[in-house]
Amino acid sequence: MDLLKNTIDVDEDYYDVNSILAINSNVAVVFRKDTPKELFSLIGQKAPDSIPEKGFKTEVPAWFLPGLGLNVSVPRIFNPSNRDALRADAKTFNFTAIENGRHFYKLGMHLSRQVGGNQGKEIAGALLDSFNQRCEKIVRESVDPSRKPEKFDEAEKKIFETGQKIEQEMTYWMRNVDKYSLKRKRTEISVFQNRWSSNT
Repeated sequence: MDLLKNTIDVDEDYYDVNSILAINSNVAVVFRKDTPKELFSLIGQKAPDSIPEKGFKTEVPAWFLPGLGLNVSVPRIFNPSNRDALRADAKTFNFTAIENGRHFYKLGMHLSRQVGGNQGKEIAGALLDSFNQRCEKIVRESVDPSRKPEKFDEAEKKIFETGQKIEQEMTYWMRNVDKYSLKRKRTEISVFQNRWSSNT
């Protein structure tokens, strides 16, 4: 069949709902004077009569950034003061309380690639530092079945939920191992008693 000829490779998270929502987050940008007016209809805005020298500020979804060469204003969650706060103590940071925080890691990965340069490296570093600090807490809380995933972004929630599922499966498995072991011991004792009584 010729179906495989028309396939293309996509990122592993191409169909991931959280990735789609993350790159659909609005990001502040500045359109340059030479920006084609046709782009404005793509973002659902009326094109200005003319774009001033300093540019035209607006917001676009993050998926719109690649290849346009726009000046990007990173969302507040990734600005230098928040990055410093995360580096200082990411464990207590509440991602649900800040705009674009629900998709912190996915949006951050996308932006770090699009922004590039030192700013992109800073965003990537903040993502890594945050995850390294928060990972132990996520795993520790996930083994407690009474805990709910609070203050986590969507990627952390997935890790938390996976941890809870694994903990439940391990508990179930251990109970069955204990039952099987007890049954086996009783059988062995019974066999031993039968042999003992037949020998006496």
